[in-house]
Amino acid sequence: MSNSVIVDSLKDLLPILSGLLGVLGIFNVFKSPSNKLTVWGWFAIVVITISSLSGYYMSRVDRIAAEKDKQEAQAKVDNILLELERAKHPIGEVKLAAWSILPDSNPEVLAYKNLIKSKIKDWKKPSLFKKQGEKHNGLQVTTYGLNSEPLLYDVDKDSNLWPKNNYPIVSYIASFYTINICVDLQRVKPENFRPIHSDPNSIDWCTADFIPENNVISYDVQKDKLVVMTQMKYTQGLINSNGKFTSVNDLYDSQMFFRPPSFGGSTVRKYLKQQGASDKILKNEDDKTKLLSGIELSGVIFSFGGGRDISLSGDNMNRFTNNDGSTFFYVTIPNNERDLNKIRFRD
Repeated sequence: MSNSVIVDSLKDLLPILSGLLGVLGIFNVFKSPSNKLTVWGWFAIVVITISSLSGYYMSRVDRIAAEKDKQEAQAKVDNILLELERAKHPIGEVKLAAWSILPDSNPEVLAYKNLIKSKIKDWKKPSLFKKQGEKHNGLQVTTYGLNSEPLLYDVDKDSNLWPKNNYPIVSYIASFYTINICVDLQRVKPENFRPIHSDPNSIDWCTADFIPENNVISYDVQKDKLVVMTQMKYTQGLINSNGKFTSVNDLYDSQMFFRPPSFGGSTVRKYLKQQGASDKILKNEDDKTKLLSGIELSGVIFSFGGGRDISLSGDNMNRFTNNDGSTFFYVTIPNNERDLNKIRFRD
């Protein structure tokens, strides 16, 4: 028998018992002539006790039911407000800027960095009224420190220092290095991460662009490192989604993956070898794989539309390298704005 049936029965029964006691009271049958309790008197005491306990029980049940109804009503209101908030921030045009640090362990990277440093030695401090985008020795300073000391030197595609055939791997990275984004609303182990675009169940949302919108090579003076600054503007038709990730608000408590390009790796090398590639090409492929697996992600800034940019520091990202040498970075987005601010990228 359910609680509601018991409560309803007690509500119906208590008025009857109260009326019965009132009638018995009129006939004064609760005490004998010797002032002792009669059977009806004891019956009245039992009924009064049961009535009191039943009244307390029903009052408690009613309070619990009222509180439950209140919580359910509030949950419905919260859900409506959440859906309205999600609707206000739909996924729109997706953009990303990423700063990737190239490893000095690669001889070609080290040689190219030394080339840039040699051009910096006779750097001339620009005039107060320097022209926008003015270069010296193929370099352009984009960040200054105290006393106007250059902190970041940029090399763009129009510079005579842009890596060419004499730096084939750096040239390839500079021209074709991309970062693709994947979002999963559940938790997935990195070894189980499979961004398979033909299977909508593999991941909730994933981009698949192969050409960057713009790449710039920078030399960071303080870190003494080469950095590739990658700008991506993702093609809508190349985004794979199963329909679960539809709002910027869905990012909270989700898992994000940042995938460098997939060129390089044992799978590509095996294919090239089967096609009869020369030892030089195979070595070049090996060097690419080592270089890509050594890249560190310094930070990212991305936007899913609506005018809001979100930044994440690479220091708070996890790194995973597959058996084939391919590498990606992943992070769990906090479920609130305060904790999100703690892991923002501050270049």
